[in-house]
Amino acid sequence: MKPSKKLQVFLPLILSLVLALGMFLGFKLRDSYKLPHRGVQLFVGHPGTIDQILMLIRNKYVDSVNDSLLRNAAIDAILHHLDPHSVYIPPQDVAEVNEELDAEFGGIGVEYMLWHDSLTVLHVIPGTPAAKAGLQPGDVLLSANDAPLSGHSLTADQIRNLLRGPVGTSLTLQVKRFRQVQPFQLTLKRGEIPNSSIDAAVMLNPETGYIRLNVFGSDTYQKWKKAVTQLKQQGMRQLILDLRDNPGGYMDAALRIADECIPGRKLLLYTQGVHYPREDYYSSDNGIFENGKLAVLVNENSASASEILAGILQDWDRAAIIGRQTFGKGLVQEQYTLSNGGAIRLTVARYYLPSGRCIQKPYAQDPDFFAYHNTLSRYPDTDEFGPDSIHFRDTSPYYTRIRKRKVYAESGITPDILVPLDSAAVHPFIAHTRALGLMQYFALQYYLTHPSILQKFSTWKDFASGFSWQPGDLPGFLSFCRQQGLYPPTRLTSDEQAYLLTRLKAELARIIWGSEGYYAVHASASDHAVEKALAWMQQNGK
Repeated sequence: MKPSKKLQVFLPLILSLVLALGMFLGFKLRDSYKLPHRGVQLFVGHPGTIDQILMLIRNKYVDSVNDSLLRNAAIDAILHHLDPHSVYIPPQDVAEVNEELDAEFGGIGVEYMLWHDSLTVLHVIPGTPAAKAGLQPGDVLLSANDAPLSGHSLTADQIRNLLRGPVGTSLTLQVKRFRQVQPFQLTLKRGEIPNSSIDAAVMLNPETGYIRLNVFGSDTYQKWKKAVTQLKQQGMRQLILDLRDNPGGYMDAALRIADECIPGRKLLLYTQGVHYPREDYYSSDNGIFENGKLAVLVNENSASASEILAGILQDWDRAAIIGRQTFGKGLVQEQYTLSNGGAIRLTVARYYLPSGRCIQKPYAQDPDFFAYHNTLSRYPDTDEFGPDSIHFRDTSPYYTRIRKRKVYAESGITPDILVPLDSAAVHPFIAHTRALGLMQYFALQYYLTHPSILQKFSTWKDFASGFSWQPGDLPGFLSFCRQQGLYPPTRLTSDEQAYLLTRLKAELARIIWGSEGYYAVHASASDHAVEKALAWMQQNGK
């Protein structure tokens, strides 16, 4: 019998509508019974239409099918027609997604890279099980509990699952060390590894502190406050807060940090949605950093909670926003647990900054994922690479609360001071050296073969001021790239050569001092945004 063409056309819609009805009923039941957690049941009572259809497909369809894949496809089809940030999280991914914002996880404490299908240690975090067991940068991890840690098919998730686990559980590693012929075995117990949301908290000069946040996690506010306290004890009077490439996280963390920087009781933010009554958030008195000069660094990958913090500080004229236009996410999500163990992150409201603006970028009801996330497409005139000026594209009448400066609501936070993207950073050859891990591995090889030079430096500050590449090091790196099949251009400009050497130096610092070493050395060397911030601080008051 030939299948009905009408059924073929309307079956996806029927699936989506019935699933939506089931979810709606689940949410209504949750609200009626005031469950203590945000959990919902997709299906209540007798099997619903979707279950009946799946049962028919399972028992009658010509081929074998995966029920979970069909169900997930129906959920994704619904959410795809809402907004780009409402997403379904399958049960197997929930723990990993939630772990990204947790304060710690069970693991051994190494940073690593896959080089030629081999898992190679780049940095060992001090005080962790890996450090106590004697692991070193350059060690190749061959296996974990007899499971191989090499091969083309090895994925990042598989590596993570093999190395991480409950605190206190044992892990036996087979290790190959640099210049040792025979591998050896180490057995260690997993411990609590800090999931640090602060990459660096250092003094760049006697009065300027620098803090880089990579995410707004569950303990980011406490760690930020502690970092500010320690930097003030070292003499900090002005602060550069680096939010570049920070995708966001918990809104509460951003609000609490803003509260510490805004004097008096002021409106920080309000949220509102059709089913989400307006909620206002205010600052309190006695913040830890209400008076010092403050510069906030942002770029096109600063999103969500990063934009909340930057926007609040801009609207209250509390900080200079320096860099490039931010991503443009002005929507608020709540995560609801589903009966199958999965979760849905559903957009429930928009947030509005003190000036009244919402910085959400436009999106279609059937959004194109690539187009939405392609931030460079916003710059048809290539002003990312252009002169040091800003070309405003909207005329929305929003003004800062103190100095009444005009601010903008189009697709993110527009910086007060533009820092065009460094053309050297996007040079095809240089971009490929980063993407292929060539800079990291070359720096690791230098670390392993030049111990006498590097042992002279006890701190990253000594290294930043005292270490210099020798004339043959850059040609050596370019020769190494050729050996790996990546051929450099005939000529690199002086700026491109300087960029390469700075990044290689920072990668070397990462191996020795971790993320703090990398970002501190980069910020103190030739970071154009940091240079702009220091210049602004020198020329301007609060």
